[in-house]
Amino acid sequence: MKHICHISTTFNLRSGSARRTSAIIRESVGLGYRVSLVIGRDHDLTESDLPGVEIYPVPRMVKYVKPGYDCRAPWDIKKILAKIKPDLVHTHLAKGGILGRLAAKRAGIPYILHTVHGPTFPSRIGLHKRIIYRTMERFCGRMTDQFVFVGKELQQTYLQARVCSRANSHVIQTGRPDNVVDRQPLSDSKRKRLRNEVFGGFGEDFLIVTVGRLVPAKQLEHAVSITAKLRQKGVPARLAIVGKSLLVEEQGYEYRLLQLARDLQVDEFVVFTGFRTDVPDIMDAADVVLLTSRYEGLPNVAVEALIAKKPMVAYNVSGISEVLKHKKTGYIVQQGDMDHAVAGLLFCHSGGMKLSEQDERQRNATLDYFRESTMVRKKMNLYKQIFSSLNCGE
Repeated sequence: MKHICHISTTFNLRSGSARRTSAIIRESVGLGYRVSLVIGRDHDLTESDLPGVEIYPVPRMVKYVKPGYDCRAPWDIKKILAKIKPDLVHTHLAKGGILGRLAAKRAGIPYILHTVHGPTFPSRIGLHKRIIYRTMERFCGRMTDQFVFVGKELQQTYLQARVCSRANSHVIQTGRPDNVVDRQPLSDSKRKRLRNEVFGGFGEDFLIVTVGRLVPAKQLEHAVSITAKLRQKGVPARLAIVGKSLLVEEQGYEYRLLQLARDLQVDEFVVFTGFRTDVPDIMDAADVVLLTSRYEGLPNVAVEALIAKKPMVAYNVSGISEVLKHKKTGYIVQQGDMDHAVAGLLFCHSGGMKLSEQDERQRNATLDYFRESTMVRKKMNLYKQIFSSLNCGE
């Protein structure tokens, strides 16, 4: 029985990366693989979440930089790998990718695969940090047999940085459950009820929704400021921020957003919904989706907006043009350009974004790339190829 060990910095089932990795793990178990999961301190897993999977927590593996922990975590992971002896280590996320690959190399694991869910060295971070992270990725790239990227643009960034090569890298787009992709639009009555429920009884206003973890990388202060700018222009805009902070280090961000809304005198027009499981329905009920992230790998929220058939105004982050078509299914503006984001929202408010039959066909074709079944099938095929190559080498 072939043994796959996944390593991830965090594993919270309210985050997209954990949900997608869970789907891959469940399919692997169903196909007869032995599967282990090494996870950091921050997780919400119970034994019933992934039956048949061996789970090994590493308390010193944490998301944010903590030198004392970061120096010792690879040794903790190495001890686990030396004990369970997997045939393949599959690492996820930035910190888990670096620490996990270092540990796997030291433990003599036959094959190392790394999935890049988002950029480790985006252009929007400081130059010195970008150089450090890029250097670390190059170093770890030398001990990585194969890379998987969630988007083509993300892959291109790593190719240009000489972290990987085309020969050892693949693009497997992030997947949403098939039943979500194939969901039926809300009825008029349910849409009206949800508009009033989520936006506080003001269902006739111009309703904007933004979705994601409440962390500075999502740059949600821009969403609040954009809402204020729209109201200054006489647009009855209301904003629903869907999501929450998951880690202790992130808890203060929501308070800062609340304070900004008060300072801009739009606190009564901004709603914090917390975590919701009905995101496509909320998007369906809203008028437009807004994405203000500083960086992304491939924005899952853009896929959800496409599923909900709602226009999105988005900053130009990695992968956005792989999902949206400008002025057809989305309105893409330069990173951080709030004035043009306001213009895009005004364009949507005036009814300027309508799908033609050709656009609808393109939408359906695009969504086929982002089905969970497609993602899982491609990942299982990759595992099969990897194990075939290992057998040939025996």
